[in-house]
Amino acid sequence: MARLATMPLDQLPIMALDLETTGLNTRHDRVIQIGMVALNEPQTALSLLVKPDIAIPKQSTAIHGIRDGDVMDADPFAIAFASCKDKLTDHVIM
Repeated sequence: MARLATMPLDQLPIMALDLETTGLNTRHDRVIQIGMVALNEPQTALSLLVKPDIAIPKQSTAIHGIRDGDVMDADPFAIAFASCKDKLTDHVIM
């Protein structure tokens, strides 16, 4: 990370991270999809569905299109995130 502090802005390795959730209440709602792409390395992209262990509300499905059946066989967040967190190393996350 120290090398990032001295790097020109146009050379920073940036990872765009996007999470889809069951809603906006951080106490109750859960992540149902993790998406990321390295802006300077488009081949470094990932999209994982996540099993939330709660029902996905119809209002949320109307926004992102993800249904309970889509995540039925997905890993829970801890396992899904563990499988992709190494891709975040040495990147500025946005």
